[in-house]
Amino acid sequence: MTDTDLDRVAKAEKAFKLFIVLACFVEGGFLLTYFLLMDFSDRLHWLILVAAGLVYITLVTALGALGSYVNIAEQRILKAIGEP
Repeated sequence: MTDTDLDRVAKAEKAFKLFIVLACFVEGGFLLTYFLLMDFSDRLHWLILVAAGLVYITLVTALGALGSYVNIAEQRILKAIGEP
């Protein structure tokens, strides 16, 4: 790989991380807004919160497992071609 290839990879990784941080802030804003607007005495609001939590926990777990799988596959490929 040349330096320009490595620069492009580093730039893409930086953009990806920035996107993740921005997505976290947006989701945090929505969660804060939900808590501000939520009627804590209404059981339906609690049900919606729990259901959303279950969906997000499932998605985060699946993305974490996928990321681990890709990382392991990447390490195997680098080992096979002799990269340190």
